[in-house]
Amino acid sequence: MIPVAVAAAFVVAACIVSPVCNKSLPNVQFPNIGSGIFGGVDELPYLNARHPGEDNLLDKCENNKGLGHDPFDPNDRCRKLRNAIFYLSMRVRIRAGELMEHQGGDWGHKKRYNRILNALKKLVAEAKLWGCEYDPQADKILKSSKQEIAEKMKVPKDIAKKYN
Repeated sequence: MIPVAVAAAFVVAACIVSPVCNKSLPNVQFPNIGSGIFGGVDELPYLNARHPGEDNLLDKCENNKGLGHDPFDPNDRCRKLRNAIFYLSMRVRIRAGELMEHQGGDWGHKKRYNRILNALKKLVAEAKLWGCEYDPQADKILKSSKQEIAEKMKVPKDIAKKYN
């Protein structure tokens, strides 16, 4: 009986990793993964990228890649910073609302929220450094708690869909 359970676990694990098989598992939940004797998993890779714009900005901010502005266009840097700040401000507002709707969220979602918040801080600091105008709500977000953002700056569901 035990070898059958081990074999079944192996097949399920192989299916999750396999791109062909995991198409049929879009909403798989992993309860308590990372807990136990050997410690936690840093962050599980998504089975499919659900927020490519967010992922792209996080990668650029966390790895100091820059936003790829045109050095010959003096307005390009500020335009890209303004757009990125607005987008991450919306994502923070959406995620704060979702976390509060789900009793604070799980560890992975809290970590993702903090990563987005840190990227927003970095972009706002860069915009200030270059004298770029940006959405003033970003400053309010950076001074507010998650609860305040969720209560006072909640994004309506129909608008949130555009930023998901």
